[in-house]
Amino acid sequence: GSNVNWYSDNSLTSFLGTGVTYTPLNIIGTTTYYVTAGIAPCLSPLDSVVISIIAMQDAGTNGNLGICSSSTSTDLFTSLGGSPDPGGVWFPALSGGGSIFDPSFDGSGTYQYTIGPLGSCPGATADVIVTVTNAPNAGINSTAILCANGNTFIAVDSVGGSPDLTGDWLPSLTGGVFDPGVNGGGAYTYTVIGVGGCPNSESILTITLNSIPIVNLGGISTYCQGDSLLLDAGNLGSTYLWTPSGNLTQTEYASTAGNYSVNVTDANGCIGTSSIAISEQVVANLNIIGDTSLCIGEPYMLITNGSGSLVWNTTETNDTIMGSLSVSGWFWVSNTSSCGTQTDSLYLTVNPIPNANAGNDTTILPLENLTLSATGGISYLWSPPLGLSCTSCSNPIV
Repeated sequence: GSNVNWYSDNSLTSFLGTGVTYTPLNIIGTTTYYVTAGIAPCLSPLDSVVISIIAMQDAGTNGNLGICSSSTSTDLFTSLGGSPDPGGVWFPALSGGGSIFDPSFDGSGTYQYTIGPLGSCPGATADVIVTVTNAPNAGINSTAILCANGNTFIAVDSVGGSPDLTGDWLPSLTGGVFDPGVNGGGAYTYTVIGVGGCPNSESILTITLNSIPIVNLGGISTYCQGDSLLLDAGNLGSTYLWTPSGNLTQTEYASTAGNYSVNVTDANGCIGTSSIAISEQVVANLNIIGDTSLCIGEPYMLITNGSGSLVWNTTETNDTIMGSLSVSGWFWVSNTSSCGTQTDSLYLTVNPIPNANAGNDTTILPLENLTLSATGGISYLWSPPLGLSCTSCSNPIV
């Protein structure tokens, strides 16, 4: 018949309830409950009971983490869902210790978080699936130096480091190939696109194009017979190689006809070249061809073998001149070419016409001989020849 009363304090001021049993609130932690029995003022001695309520261990809910291999370390605990309790352990263990995930060392996979058990409460687990994406690698900044007439090359081969081969160039390079004849020097940016949360990666290839030596062996390609032609490759301070002589000088004397070429290498190792076909100009001796003696009034024709710029003392410029003279005189001609001026002369004698005299007409008897006499010349020709002792003497007998 006694009353049983429950209190939350030993001064019996915080009444909780009556009855031989009491169901406490589900309050996490340790609580002391006090009880008395009887009817006041006749009460039993104060008694108490200590109840400890332990919360169930919470590992949170499963989560996912996508991370780039170049990212900084991260706390894997933050990738768990829900409200996980701290203090658990990870399996596999993390290289950074505790819950720190370092993508440089810890790989992709499933990482399990375990908390507890605690007291009579069982432990709990949750998983985080980690996907580590390899960071793009565009290599490191580099330089390339070549001649303007150099060979084409695959640009990424000149990038430092170990770049991925999936990037793109800006300015654009067709097929990723640098062609000195098409592409100019300057800075070329190589970009590899990042995926899976990874940022893009870039590197710069700085290309310098050195100009090639300009070699000009000149426009003169002939030399006069007995002479030579000076060829000058220019580009002072360079090195030289002539063909066919093998000479190593800046200049070369061409004294035989043929093909000449030179390679000029400057201080940057760039090579310029030039070639020329050399011919020898053969000049024949100048001669005037024609009669040197004519009769007065007889026409003359003089011919010269010159082929350059001809000038006669008659002011004529052809290789053949014609005319007539009343007196003897000199003819000369000059022939001017790239090899100089030649001259020749000819003296043309004009002879008077002889006055032939065969003597007086004469009558002779049959079987009588007569000696004819001709004067006025140095050679004679009688006609008709019948009955004459000679036809080309001055005194034939008839």
